[in-house]
Amino acid sequence: MRVLWLQPGENDDPIWVRPLSITLKDAGEFEALSYVWGDPKNTVEIECGADKRPFSVTVSLRDALPERTQQVQMMGLIYYHATRVVVWLGPDDTMAVPSVSLEEVSQYDTIKWKSLSAFFKRPWFERGWVIQEIGLANDALFLCGDEELLLEEYIPFVEWLTARAQVVTNHFDIRLGTQILITRYWEACRPLPGMQDDDADRLAFLDLLAASRLMLCSDPKDYVYAFLGHPSAFEAYPGDPTPYQDYETNFNIGRKPIIMPNYRQSTEKVYTHLARSVIKQMNNLDILSHVVHKENLEEYPTALPSWAPRWGPCPPYTSLGGSYYYKASGTMEPKFRFIANQLHVRGFEFDVVEWSHEIWGVFSDGLFQTTIMPEDLLNNCVDRAYNYYKFRLWEKKCGLEPNREAFLYTLTAGLLGGNPAENRPEMFRANAGFELKRVEELQKEGEGGNATRFLLDVQQAAEGRALIYTREGYIGLAHRFVQRGDVCCVVGGATVPLILRPQGGRYRLVSEAYVHGIMRGEAVREVTEKEFRNIVIY
Repeated sequence: MRVLWLQPGENDDPIWVRPLSITLKDAGEFEALSYVWGDPKNTVEIECGADKRPFSVTVSLRDALPERTQQVQMMGLIYYHATRVVVWLGPDDTMAVPSVSLEEVSQYDTIKWKSLSAFFKRPWFERGWVIQEIGLANDALFLCGDEELLLEEYIPFVEWLTARAQVVTNHFDIRLGTQILITRYWEACRPLPGMQDDDADRLAFLDLLAASRLMLCSDPKDYVYAFLGHPSAFEAYPGDPTPYQDYETNFNIGRKPIIMPNYRQSTEKVYTHLARSVIKQMNNLDILSHVVHKENLEEYPTALPSWAPRWGPCPPYTSLGGSYYYKASGTMEPKFRFIANQLHVRGFEFDVVEWSHEIWGVFSDGLFQTTIMPEDLLNNCVDRAYNYYKFRLWEKKCGLEPNREAFLYTLTAGLLGGNPAENRPEMFRANAGFELKRVEELQKEGEGGNATRFLLDVQQAAEGRALIYTREGYIGLAHRFVQRGDVCCVVGGATVPLILRPQGGRYRLVSEAYVHGIMRGEAVREVTEKEFRNIVIY
């Protein structure tokens, strides 16, 4: 690997480095640096080599030297072997390092919460590569000017914010995405005693890529390559615990990542190759649930098949596929094959979308209302969606009454705190009733309910999606670009229904879907094997 050896000097001395080429085995003890590149136009000169030749670098690099390696395939091992990773957040300014003592956080006032929000918006926290750089670290030190923050303080503080302060962090726009990913990445690569065999909360590779979509990467291929150091990125059979048990062994035995970095390939080829590899390795179609379109399918890039997710920036969206709870395809065996860029699957159509209504707004706003004014009725996102649902049924003049329970279950994708709501129906109805009592006069049903829990569940499941209603009377959730005439399908290997758009005998994938009353294999039990057919998605 190539390294820069920072030569000793006083604070005001010019930066002097010497480039070296050594093997990782011979590197000895070293510290790795994690920093932000900075403005490429804002450069300064440092001294390089034994003869101190002048060399231009960005100001950010001058302030933070030494430089991180660009050897992507070795990146994981370098940060894993470093004695410590030093994080350079930039010079100290008005966004000073906040106190992260769990004893002091209970005393935070508005000013301190806003300060924490500003701190987590520093450019370093937006950079894609930092997830791996700290997630693999044996130890880490965060530097902001002369202020310091230790990894042993950072990890428990993030865990506390995630578990205990979700409402507050939403209110003050405290962005915890990077913090949560780093914490879960670190726990997977540096498991504490007793955690090695506990796979209940392991972060799957697809979930890691999906959660990193709002990070910043200069090359769109890095939305995949920057996370290949995670244990779940190595080739393994489904549920294989060995990549987690001894991280370094993955490299020693030559275990390959699920996709090899190749910057010569186009982004579309990288994303398509990854989707193929994941489908073959996992023997399921869970990756289709991560397809999130940024525009209508008519504007979709033709070089990328609709079934291959585009990683990188996209609207807020939490995939439903892969859940242990959903079993829309029942016991259907996954059958798929690839012909060029076409994905052939086995399944059947069970319904057609009649109408859709995009759900918009920030649901957490409702958590901070201290008084309910009459005009708030129209401003509440949940109320608005329910009123639209009732209006469309009335407009259809079919004599059907709105199914309030199906509507509420649909808004949360049938979940209560991430678990099946049907397992605790009384609690679910109480939570939903407490929030909707202004519309349905559910005061009695809402007694003892937790409106906060219900709104957070709705925010998790419905934001960024559209409410759909089918010709057969089902209600559900799908991507906001769904439209009338799209077909609802169940296919073998997919745990959730898929919304497909027919085009000349083939289909484009619109999105996954939650369809209330279909998620537990009900549709499969009503069809015979003869009704299954080959479905071509391109």
